[in-house]
Order: sequence, then structure tokens, then C-alpha cells
Amino acid sequence: MTDLGQTTTEHSELDNLSTLKNHSDNIGSINNLEENGGSQPISIKELKCGNCCYKRGNNEDYQQFGSGKDECICRPRYICKWCCGIGTVCALLLIIIIFAGILPAVAQSSMDNASLIQVYLSMINPTKDSITMNSTLMIVNAGSFDATMEATTATLLYGGKEVGKFEQPKVTINGGTGSTFSLLTQINITTASGKALFQTMAKKILNGTDVTITFKAKPKLQPKIMGINFPKVSVNLNKDLVIPGSKMQQPYIRNFSVKSGGNNFTMGYAAIEFSIPSSLHIFGQNVKMAIYDTHNLSLGYSVIPKMSLIPGYNKIEGAQTWLIETKYNNMTYLRFIKDYINGTNQVLNMRGPINDLVISHSINQDLILYGCSTTNPSCYE
Repeated sequence: MTDLGQTTTEHSELDNLSTLKNHSDNIGSINNLEENGGSQPISIKELKCGNCCYKRGNNEDYQQFGSGKDECICRPRYICKWCCGIGTVCALLLIIIIFAGILPAVAQSSMDNASLIQVYLSMINPTKDSITMNSTLMIVNAGSFDATMEATTATLLYGGKEVGKFEQPKVTINGGTGSTFSLLTQINITTASGKALFQTMAKKILNGTDVTITFKAKPKLQPKIMGINFPKVSVNLNKDLVIPGSKMQQPYIRNFSVKSGGNNFTMGYAAIEFSIPSSLHIFGQNVKMAIYDTHNLSLGYSVIPKMSLIPGYNKIEGAQTWLIETKYNNMTYLRFIKDYINGTNQVLNMRGPINDLVISHSINQDLILYGCSTTNPSCYE
């Protein structure tokens, strides 16, 4: 009876697996777990069945009670970590794919809403088929993300028609604030129609009228969001820029120094003074201007070695002036010389440039020539 009771007690303790110690935190191996006074150790073998679960097999002492099947035990805290990681990666990939799909439209919308503002603008060195533009421009309202606009060849338009082409530099745009960049480029005007358009535009500018030009290009734009450079997309750039009129105000020649003369000519050097109420700068070299009287009769010409039109007060010195007598203007020429020597102020008309330039025939300006007198002792040197 005693042996039977003891055996029953042993079976009862083995059947009740809850009396085993909980070693769920030890995921390597479980040893030295003793039952019945510690006569035999029990080891639990485990084989991985995934990154978040593992298989657990029982030893022969458990198998004799019919519980020898492997079990897959999952660990919730590791499942959450893996799910969060995989979910985050998938979400980022989805955002990138969706944004890449709408990126061209977003980039084009940003470009359409952007505005171009002139900070500084000058026209330099006009030739027969080109002129150099030196400017500082500002892009505003260009969107909320950073972007880089690659260098490209752009077209200059006036009145919707092509004037010429120029190289547009690479521009870095800051999200929310836009960008300020320098544009020093030569505008190449290779067609007769483009040259005529530019001369028409220049005539309006130098007559004091503001004009609007258009930059047109198809550059590649590379957005940058949260430090990530997205693929480059092509955008249509079509931006207007207002060029302010630049008319001379109250030009006059106070100093005209006669250097030589003959039966039918007089040569001297003039200093032309005037003011410009404009932000536009214009620079040229060896600009040849025709000189007329108030009756539209030609008197000669003047060559300006360095012509500069800048905001505020201007003084162009060293304009070599030739007054030439012909059979068509001999009476006008003689009267002009006589009035000048007698100290009479005269109105002249300056037109040009008459040399072959992209700005030819853009100036038509009256000016006052002060007569030779005691207040102007430099008449003859």
C-alpha cells in the first residue's frame, strides 16, 4: 500500500507540469531542472522557427507521458519590433513611389508659381550679333522644398517671338525662401528677325519705356526633401522679366573743345552730361552717333569711346566729334559755327548708334550745346 501510494503521488506530480519552474526567459537551453528529489535533469531543446518564434522539444521523460511533440513558441515583443521595422520601410517605399508619381506635377506647379525679380541688370558690349547680360536675379515663391535646376540653353523672347539664345547657369533653390543667383551670359542673336526685335526693344528702353522680356527653357529639376535627392524631372521654364526704361534726362554739352578745323570740317572733343532715372546699366565701346540740327539736317557724327548709362548722374567724356560741311548743309554748318563762337546755346539731336550693332538706331535724343563764352574757356585749346 505504501509503495502504491508513493507511486500515485509521483505520477500526480509528474502529470501536473505547472510544478515546473518557469524558464521562458532562458531561450538558450534549460538544464538542472530536477523532479522527484533531483534524480535526473530535464533539458528543453529549441530550434528556431522564425525571427519572432522558436520550436521547443521535450526530452524522453516528457515523451513517456505523451507530450513529445514540438511546440512553436512566439515572442510578442520581438514580433512588434519586426512588424514596426518592416512596416516603416514599406511605408517609406510607398511614400517615395507615390511622390515620384506626382513629382513632375509638383515640380511644374512650383516652377509656374515662382516669380523672377531683377536685383541688378546691365547690358554690356553690344556687337552686330550679340550682347552680354550681367544680372543678379531673385527667384521667389518657388515652393516649399529644396531643388537644383540644372544648366541649360534658354531662349530670350520679346512680344512672344524669339530674339536669341543664351546659356542659363545651374541654380540652387532653397525651399520656402527661393534663391538669388548671378546671370552673366552672352545673348546670341543670329537671325535678322531677332536682331530687328532686339533693336525695337532697345529703342523703347532708351526712350524711357519699360519692356517685358521672357526667358523660356526646359531644364531638369532635382528636388531634395528631408535630405533625400529625388530623380530629376524636366520642367517648362517660362518667366517674364521687366526691364525699366532708361532715357537720358536733360543732356547737355558744356565743354566742347575744338582741336582742329579746315574749310569744310571742325573736329573737337565733347563731354556729355545727363542723368538716368533707372536701375538699368548699359555699357558700350566705340559707339558712333549721328548729329543733326533742329531742322533735321546732318551736321556730322561723334564717336564715344566708352559709353556708360548708369543710374543717377552721368558724364561721358572724350566723345570725338566731327562737324562736316557738305553741299546739303553748308548754310546750316556755317550758321552753327558762327552761333557757337558767339556764345549762343543750340539744340542738337543725337541719333544712333549708326554702326552695325544689335542696339543700332535705338537712341534719338535732343541735347543742348552751350556756346563758347567766358564761362566756357575751353572752346579752343
